[in-house]
Amino acid sequence: MKTKIAVALTFLMLLGVIFSACTPHTDYFEPFRGSFVAELEGTVNGEAFAAELRAAAAPEEGSREVTVTFYAPKELKGTEARRSADGKITLTSGDVVIEDARAEGLHALFDLFPHQGEVLEVELCEGEHTKLTGAGFALTFLADGTPLAVQTAIVTANVVRFEKG
Repeated sequence: MKTKIAVALTFLMLLGVIFSACTPHTDYFEPFRGSFVAELEGTVNGEAFAAELRAAAAPEEGSREVTVTFYAPKELKGTEARRSADGKITLTSGDVVIEDARAEGLHALFDLFPHQGEVLEVELCEGEHTKLTGAGFALTFLADGTPLAVQTAIVTANVVRFEKG
C-alpha cells in the first residue's frame, strides 16, 4: 500500500513539473500595476533607441508617472522625458528644459507596458516563453512572468532588465 501511494505521489509530482513548465503566468498585467524599472533596446517609429523606463504604480485614474532616460541614440543620450500624474510631459537635456512637450513616440513609450487591457490571444511554451497579443500590443514573457519583449504599432523593444518596485 505504501508503495502504491509513493508511486501515485511521484506521478502527481511529475505531472505538476511537466504542466508547470508550460503554465503561463496567469495575471499578465500584474508586473505592470506596481512601480517598476525596465531597461529597453528597440525602435520607436523605426528609429533605434536604448533607454531606462521608470514607472510609478498605476493610478486608479489619471496618468501614470513615467520617466524615460535615453542611452541611445547618441544625440539623445542623457535626455530625460517625464510624464507627470497630470499628464504633462517635460523633456530635459542638460540645462535645457521643455515643458508641455508633445511627441507621439514619447506617449508610446510612456504607455508601453499596459496594466490592463483586452487579451486577444495567448501562445504558450514558445521556446519557454509566453506571447500575449492584446488590443494594440504584444508582450512576450519568460515562464516566471518576467517581460522579455513588447511591441505596439510604434514601438518594438526587448526588455534587457526588469525590476519590480
